Amino acid sequence: MSDAQQKIFEMAVMQSWNAIVITDADVRGGCKVLVANPAFCSMTGYTLDEIRDHDLKMLQGPDTDPEVIAHLRECLKTGRHFDGSTVNYRKDGSPYIVRWNISPVRDEAGVITNYVSVQQDLTAFREAERKVQLLARALDVTSVPVVLTDTCSRIIFANTAFASVTGYPVDELVGKTPAMLRSGQHGKAFYDALREALASGQDFSATFVNKRRDGSLYHVEQNISPFTTITARFLITSASARTCPNESNVKPGCCMKRLKTSSRPCITAGMAKSCWPRPISVPGRWVPTLPSSCATSISSNRSMIVLAISPAIRSSWMSPRFCGVRYVRLMP
Repeated sequence: MSDAQQKIFEMAVMQSWNAIVITDADVRGGCKVLVANPAFCSMTGYTLDEIRDHDLKMLQGPDTDPEVIAHLRECLKTGRHFDGSTVNYRKDGSPYIVRWNISPVRDEAGVITNYVSVQQDLTAFREAERKVQLLARALDVTSVPVVLTDTCSRIIFANTAFASVTGYPVDELVGKTPAMLRSGQHGKAFYDALREALASGQDFSATFVNKRRDGSLYHVEQNISPFTTITARFLITSASARTCPNESNVKPGCCMKRLKTSSRPCITAGMAKSCWPRPISVPGRWVPTLPSSCATSISSNRSMIVLAISPAIRSSWMSPRFCGVRYVRLMP
């Protein structure tokens, strides 16, 4: 290898985004560090002078997986490639999750002279992964039915509540389109308005008459919201599990007004009308936005409405509906 090529390799190692460390081949001596690039020093908190001629056991700690380390030592002894992940510790004692591989470097005779390790800090990635799993779990256990589709309207996620409302198991829903729930009671104008709203990036909210797996119909006040990721555009649809008590009063596409009331408060808060089992007091006084002639039919003990709000709820959904009536809050 020419001097120019060696210079290129040296610059590539030292400027690499991934942490790179090169050790000697003395496995019994712990494989002492010879070279570590700035990315490795930044990840561990140690300078090159602090780790040169030392092994990397200093990075291990209480949560370091002993089985992974045992596998590492076995690979070094037998001259095999190693790939693994565990918890290491920086100079300041803080833990981080590292994924690293180690490859033996052989001379022309095939004798191992060094080991080179390429490492990556996965702490932020694992935390993001944990949050995604937590969110997916939260969506699945919520009592509000939620379904997620792609831009071709194929269902890619449906929670347990949605499966319960429709009567379809989740595995039968995934890959299908919500058209399977159509009851035939909505005309072309209804679906044209839905497509137009979503195409313009707006929410679509209306009362749907859907058909369950067993053929029975149910009315549901539903909100459909489009959202965009880096690689694709999706639609998130949330619907209620509550069938209207007096469905004969409901016209498809209406706002479910003047329905026969039930004994439990029902609210709209960002997703869909749903029943909340444990009411929570909300400061202020809630009043209906209907004219007084209509509002008098609503029992006074229902004027305190539960409002469950997540940070993602749009401001247009900040006033809840209760039995078809939208309420606003008057602060003391």
